[in-house]
Amino acid sequence: MVYSAPKVNGEVAQSAEQGIHKPSVVGSSPTLATLHKSHHGDLLMHTTLWVLQIILGLYFMTLGIMHFIRPPNLPQLMSWFYELSPMLHYFSGSAEILGSLGLILPGLTKVQTRLTPLASIGLALLMVGAAGYHIIRGEIQNLPTNIVLFSIASYIAYGRWNKHPLPDSKK
Repeated sequence: MVYSAPKVNGEVAQSAEQGIHKPSVVGSSPTLATLHKSHHGDLLMHTTLWVLQIILGLYFMTLGIMHFIRPPNLPQLMSWFYELSPMLHYFSGSAEILGSLGLILPGLTKVQTRLTPLASIGLALLMVGAAGYHIIRGEIQNLPTNIVLFSIASYIAYGRWNKHPLPDSKK
């Protein structure tokens, strides 16, 4: 992981003679504790996003595979699974598998890392569609799962798009 100097009011200036980072704002110099806290916060956010990406990736990979094998004896809460049309199984399963790969592989390979927030957005939209499906069928008990998955996918998209984008390999 590469450490970059913290920003004060959005700007960082580097002192050529000392090779250290100094804030460009007069009268506001961060202390060592502030620099450490900022770096610790960045590391915590990056780690949190990775943990969420892995959990969501594994969840959607499992669910996506289930669309193709349709296991018997699912819990009552998932009885809707047996009533989906084959086309909806193929669409949902494919979208969930591709989305799960998009959450994890770009960050591991450092190739096309901009795909991670896009995969998260796609999975969030898939959860909007799933919530609509359950509402139409009167299966309100399934909505909390869709809302939680939507929220996590949206958080990953926001975090990886704006706050902590994954680094791309430089060729």
